[in-house]
Formats: sequence, C-alpha cells, structure tokens
Amino acid sequence: QFPSGGPGPRRMFIPREGRVLLSVDMSAIEVRILAHLAGKGTLTSAFERGEDPHLATAARMYGESRAAEMRKKAKAGAFAAAYGAGPKTVSIQQGISQAAAKKFLNEYYTAMPEVDTLIKNLQSAGRERGRQDGRGWTQTGRGRILWQSEAEEGYGQHYRPTNSCRQGTAADTTRTATALR
Repeated sequence: QFPSGGPGPRRMFIPREGRVLLSVDMSAIEVRILAHLAGKGTLTSAFERGEDPHLATAARMYGESRAAEMRKKAKAGAFAAAYGAGPKTVSIQQGISQAAAKKFLNEYYTAMPEVDTLIKNLQSAGRERGRQDGRGWTQTGRGRILWQSEAEEGYGQHYRPTNSCRQGTAADTTRTATALR
C-alpha cells in the first residue's frame, strides 16, 4: 500500500520489459467480504449492480428520500459490522452515547438481516470451534487463536470469531492479489 498522487514511493517501482505495474483500489474490501459472506441482500445486490453499497444501505435504513444525507451514518454501520465493533466503540467513533450507539447498531442490523444472521452464525460457530481447537478461521482456511485464557474467553467468543473470518479473509484476499505475477 503506497500513497497515490504526485511524486512519491510509487515512482520507485519500474516494471521489467514486457510487464506492467498495476495499481488497484482495494477500497472497502472488508465491506465487500462482509457482503460476500452475508449472501444475498442489500450489500451484495448493490455491489452486483455497481451501485454505492452505503447509499443502498442508507435507503434501506432511512428511506430513499433521506438516503443521501444518511449515507455517512450507514457507512459507519457497515464498517462497525465489518470490524465487529460494539456500542462502546461506535459511541467513541461517532461521538454519541452508548445508548444511541446501541440503538444505531440495532437499526443497522434490523435493516440488514443478512448481516445480523452472519454475525450471529459466525459467533456461534466461533464459540463451538473455539471449544474444539481455540481458533477462528478465515474463508481461505488460515486459523487465528481466539483466546488463551479464561479472562479473554468472553471477549474472544464474541469479537474474535467474526473478526477473524471477515478481516482475516480480507487480509488473505489482499495478500493473494498482491502476490500475482
């Protein structure tokens, strides 16, 4: 990952004769992975149609007439889901109370039932799998230790199984894409 625009680190890379240097925008990869894992629904449909997934989410949450003004809030919901953020984290990031953050997350998951179901399924599978081998898994099969002690277990049971799958899969995808020759 190198900054774009103007002179800088990207100028250091010169492809060999007959090769090209490819610059790819990996924006919102976590949300794209979230859409893929959640299956058919608002996010997946928006990506398939080439539309703005955050605008589609805002329309689903707040109605078409308010979609443009609420896009930023809907985007925050998508990234909260993609990163496994709870009310405390959302309250800090959005500068709102934890009660308001909890209400917002409930609104997001109500409007996006496929994402809500995915999160619950990943948490359940993570708890079960964690009891077996203590690992969370990416879609490519890479494992991550979920918790190492009883003190970490509660946190690990809720956040780490979903985070391992979503962010881990995004990381694996990025690594694979950058390793192509």
